[in-house]
Amino acid sequence: MKKIISILLIFICVILVGCDKKEEPFYLDDKYYGSSEFMDLDKETFNNLIENNKSFGIFIYQPLCVASLEFNNVLDEFLETNKISFYKMPFSDMKETNLSEHVKYYPSFVIYHDGKLVSYLDASSDKDKSYYSSKDDFTKWFTKYVLLK
Repeated sequence: MKKIISILLIFICVILVGCDKKEEPFYLDDKYYGSSEFMDLDKETFNNLIENNKSFGIFIYQPLCVASLEFNNVLDEFLETNKISFYKMPFSDMKETNLSEHVKYYPSFVIYHDGKLVSYLDASSDKDKSYYSSKDDFTKWFTKYVLLK
C-alpha cells in the first residue's frame, strides 16, 4: 500500500511540475516602441500604470552614482538600437511605492506585464552582474521576458 501511495505522489508531483507554464515573452504596451527615450516616473503615474494593468520597464537609479551612470549608458545604447522607451525613477522615490518590497539596491531595472512585476535586476547579485555592463547581455536578459519590434 505504501508503495502505491508513493508512486501516486511521485506521479502527481511530475504532473504538477510539468503543468507549470513558463510565461511566454510579451510585448510592452505599444506606446513604448518606436522612439528611444527615458520618461520620468513619479509615484502617482507608477500607481496608475499598475492599476491600469500596463506593461512597461523602469530603470531605477541614484543620481550622482557611478554605477547608475554606467548602467544608464548601457541602457541608452539598448534604447537607441531597439527604438524602445522606458521609465526612470530615482531610488529615493521608489521607496514610496511597492517596488521597495523587491528592489533593495540600485541601479536596477524592473519589468512589468499587465500591472504585475515579472522580473528585476538585483545590483547585489553576482548572477545579474553581466547584465549591467553590456548591451548584449542586457538584451539577452530583457528578451527572455519582453519581445522587441
